[in-house]
Amino acid sequence: MAEVTRENWTIHDDFPDKYKGTHFQEKKVDCSKGIELGCGAKCCSFYFGLTPQDVEEGIVKYDANFPFMIKQEEDGYCTHLNRETFQCTIRDARPVACRQYSCLNDERIPERIRDALKEK
Repeated sequence: MAEVTRENWTIHDDFPDKYKGTHFQEKKVDCSKGIELGCGAKCCSFYFGLTPQDVEEGIVKYDANFPFMIKQEEDGYCTHLNRETFQCTIRDARPVACRQYSCLNDERIPERIRDALKEK
């Protein structure tokens, strides 16, 4: 079996650079309005995989029992969620999954909140 080294490790080519946004469209949702409407930052309770970039930067915390998965606290919410303001404490470095997510069509979010967020 061939030794896996950084030089022949190709998985990084499959993931977009989260700061360039050239491989995906970052979703724009007024999260503050969603919080006011009572969404409870539902999206911050989703358990998802991280990219190698997220892990290598050392900013996004991952689940030590399941590396490459976002770390959650005992309350089931992301470790990076400020529990008082319901804002992300690492917003500028947040994972691609967070950047791509939109609650506007997600049936896990109450319809009245989705509809209100769609209004201009």
